[in-house]
Parts: sequence; C-alpha cells; structure tokens
Amino acid sequence: MKIVKLYPNINSKYHFGETGLDDSLLYFPSPSLFSAIVNNFVKLYGEKEADNLLKIRVSSLFPAYKEVYFVPKPFLKILPEELQSQKPKLSKRIQFISLSYLKEINNPPENITEKNVVQGFLFSNRDKEMLNGELPKILFEKDFEIKINLSKPYDSSDIKDSKSGPYEVFYIYPGEKVYFYFLLDDSELSEDTKEKLIAAINLIQDEGLGGERGTGAGALDKLEIQEEKEFSEYIRNIENPLYHVTLSMVIPKDQYEFNEFESYALIKRSGYIFNSKTTTLRKKEVYAIKEGSIFKSNVYGKVVDVSPEPSIKIYQYGKCFALPIAGGKND
Repeated sequence: MKIVKLYPNINSKYHFGETGLDDSLLYFPSPSLFSAIVNNFVKLYGEKEADNLLKIRVSSLFPAYKEVYFVPKPFLKILPEELQSQKPKLSKRIQFISLSYLKEINNPPENITEKNVVQGFLFSNRDKEMLNGELPKILFEKDFEIKINLSKPYDSSDIKDSKSGPYEVFYIYPGEKVYFYFLLDDSELSEDTKEKLIAAINLIQDEGLGGERGTGAGALDKLEIQEEKEFSEYIRNIENPLYHVTLSMVIPKDQYEFNEFESYALIKRSGYIFNSKTTTLRKKEVYAIKEGSIFKSNVYGKVVDVSPEPSIKIYQYGKCFALPIAGGKND
C-alpha cells in the first residue's frame, strides 16, 4: 500500500464541490480523485491502457495536520458516554477523527473533552502529546469569492437564464502545516503499469486538483508518493474486527454486499463528463455509499459504466477502500 501526500502552496485555495459552486467539501471523494488520475493517465499514454487502472483501489483524499492523519467520522458513537450526555450536539459537529483516535474508538478515554475538537476535527490525547499539547486553532479558512462570467448571453432579454454576470464560488484555504493525502493499492498492476500510474499521479502536481482551476484554485507545491507504514501497522494490530469503516465511496456489487452495511448514508452521483472529448454530456446517475459508513465484512464494491452514449466510455469508481475497527455502537 502506498500513501500519496499533496502539499498546498502558500495561500492555496480549493473548491471540492459536489452540489454546486456555493459549497465545498473539506475532502475530495474517491470517484473524483480516480477520474483525475485516469484523465492524467490518458494524457500521457492514451486510452488503450487506461482500462488497466480499473484494478487499483484508492481512498478519498483527506486532510492531515503535521503527523496526524484524519479519516471520516464513522457512523458510530465515538465519544465517551459522559461527554456525549453533556455535549449532545458535539458529535454532530465532528466530521473527521484522527487515525490515532480510531484505534481507541471502541473504548474512548474518559478525559476526552470538547477541546480535542478543532473545526470538526477530533484529535486524540496521543495526538496532543505528539504535538506538545498544542492543537492548531484553525485548520481551514472558508470564504466566498465573486466571479464574473463574460461569456455572451444566450438570450440577452432574459439575464436570469443567461450565462453572463457575477456568481459566487466557495473556497477552502488550508492552514499552516495542513496538507492532503490518499491511500493507494496498486498491487494488482504489472510493474510497467505501476510506473505509468505513478507518472499520472505525479502530474496532479502540475494539473492541480478540484474545481475552478482555471481561476487559480487547486494549486499544489509538491507531491510525495511513499510506501505506507502507519495505516498498515494499524491494520495488522486489529484481529477479528467487528466492523469496517469505508475510506472511499462504495457501490456494492450486489444485494449481499449492500446487506453487509449496518450504518451508512447514500449519495447520488451524477454531473457532466469532464475529459478531452466533451464537457457537455451528463453521466448516468448512480447511487453510492458515503465515506464513514460501517459494514461487517466482505465488501469489495465495483466500477460502473455510466457512459451516456456508446461512443464515450465513462466509469463511476465505486471500489471499497476500508479500515477495520474493533467495534462500537451504531450512531
């Protein structure tokens, strides 16, 4: 397993939009990340070999701070009972938990407090010790920017329906020492394809990531690809897990896999195709299970053909990338 780290430029901004320009996620979903990698691969090597990438597994792209990796909050009760009763809304505010906290999620320390949560990110006490007791005050800034579209209106008599005029875009701005990472399993690829995949991933540094790159968003300072250690060690240390938590969006292969999920959220994936051939056709709609969902075992997911017409081949990535957890109570 490999880990890919993406470091922002100073003052970099990102738009990871799923519902429009007026909002942005703090992470980049696995289907969008997979699409970016495939598009880069096609730019470098053409379409013939791109189908080989259907064998890889990638997580979504998540934030990290210094040595602290964050994962999506599992659909479980994650706080000590006393804190949960004192601060019943605190759990709803949490979007991510650290990998260190995930290790102890089945028996969270009673001395966890609201101060362990920074902007919806839950740090463990071990994280605090590693950071010398000083948690960041801000991980992300968020703001709107006003843009002007100067394209000619389709019908100047109806400004409301034209494509000209001002519009707002929501951006996120990573704080100091904040970066992004994703996990990659390329074990099923040939050595030749692995090398080409690495080149396609490295191209992200030049191409940027996310939406609104034409207006300066998505820029990166550097990208590192390393053999992963911490997550692998975490997996090795959990025997006979009661649950698994998804780090990617998942499209179950069949009803059996869907029934394995005990606590989950569904999201509809649709939108326009973005590649070298077209940006005007919409993909077929498909439902996926969101990151943080909980299942028992034996979920692999699948890649779905969402091509709008036979002349264009478009896939929706839905393979499962998950971590075992020792258990917990459903939230």
